[in-house]
Amino acid sequence: MWRTLSDDARQAIRDLCDKHGARLYDYCRTELAAGDAEQAVAGAAMTTHLYADRVVDPALRRPWLYAVARAHRAVVAKPASIGSWSRPGRMSELLPEALLSLERPQRELLDLSVRHGLADHELSVIFELPPAEVHTIVAQAAAGLEEWFAAIIAARSRDGCPDLTARMAEWVAAPGRRARARIGRHIQSCATCRAAPRTMTAGTLLRRLPIAALPGTLPNRLASAQPLPGEGPLWRADGFPVQVRTLVENGSSSPAPPGADATPSVPVAGPTTATPGKPWSAAGAAAADQEHPDHQHSGHERSERERSGREQPADQRLAAQRQP
Repeated sequence: MWRTLSDDARQAIRDLCDKHGARLYDYCRTELAAGDAEQAVAGAAMTTHLYADRVVDPALRRPWLYAVARAHRAVVAKPASIGSWSRPGRMSELLPEALLSLERPQRELLDLSVRHGLADHELSVIFELPPAEVHTIVAQAAAGLEEWFAAIIAARSRDGCPDLTARMAEWVAAPGRRARARIGRHIQSCATCRAAPRTMTAGTLLRRLPIAALPGTLPNRLASAQPLPGEGPLWRADGFPVQVRTLVENGSSSPAPPGADATPSVPVAGPTTATPGKPWSAAGAAAADQEHPDHQHSGHERSERERSGREQPADQRLAAQRQP
């Protein structure tokens, strides 16, 4: 595809990457490894250039960019894809853990709302949810993040909850999704932990997490980038790509998605077409709710993978939306 484009078209795609690439990469990086996130952004840039006329309302351009990136993120994702919330700079080591303590839809909407600055109405058009529903989920995510962070900070003090302190020691010894889930369940059931004073808002916390720097190798990915197909069930009537889910229903395993250089040939499931007991049928419905087994890497690498692992089943309001 890249070789068939004119010089002007190639430069326009590079310019788009320069302008929006860092934020789209940061968004994709939370679900994908670095190289896969680059490939998703490269594909999104190609799609955005080719189909820019599908959204004529300037107010919808920004959410459309994220919707396209999200669709490419799903195409690139593999069953064991693991992203990362770690970022260089001055930030608490607890912040990525606090984010991972949230359920997936909460975490994604909170991130897009606070760190990426998308308004409720912009998120509603991406995910086909009422703005009030989006607002509720973001508010609950913010409250959950603040509560988790406050409880952990309190447990580190002399007068902290001894039970949570013990669970934190277990997490330090063996970090990962299971230990984090035990901490979350304790906080939800412990009056002492839930009453811990909240000294920082979710916005204050998340603004400490810088947008990831765009790798200098992204231009090399453009040569192999493939846009979304121009027609078919991948697109909604409003010009937005249909969005897939990134969670697996009831622990079912998911088929591997097509590779980054492949064109999806089957309909992509939207947020309203889940089948109970089955995984979302679209590419990228990652089966990564399991701990990522990796005993051949160093402790540092294994810890980073585990800290970035997937979460337990997500908010039911997003998992069981309007049926067609």
